[in-house]
Amino acid sequence: PALSPRDQALWDKLGRHITPEELKPPVVTELANQLGLQKEPLVAFLSRSVGRGQLVRVAPNRFYHPTAMYTLACIAEQVATDANSGLFDAKAFRDASGIGRNLTIQVLEYFDGTGLTRRIGDQRRIIKSSDEIFGRGG
Repeated sequence: PALSPRDQALWDKLGRHITPEELKPPVVTELANQLGLQKEPLVAFLSRSVGRGQLVRVAPNRFYHPTAMYTLACIAEQVATDANSGLFDAKAFRDASGIGRNLTIQVLEYFDGTGLTRRIGDQRRIIKSSDEIFGRGG
């Protein structure tokens, strides 16, 4: 279905901030400030965008472009492959992705929820491929 003219205009503005290449998108409050919007209507729009498959909600305050999530999933796979045991921790993923500690935890918990990874103590193992979970970048 086509977006309403208002939603299309907002989507066009949003596209400068949540891009396929952006691995550290702004939190909702920062995004609202950058777009000159109130937080609640923006969250409602972002949630509708998730429902349409245009965005991925990783945490209550953080949304990603599906291609960026696919990129992060591929990074997780590579980190696991590089580890002798196939297990990796948050620090290894953080260092490989460059996204920072708090965001790393949010992303890894999201991956656990999707079935990409399984947490085993303080480490994770890849359970399904990024292609299987994210369909080659959304």
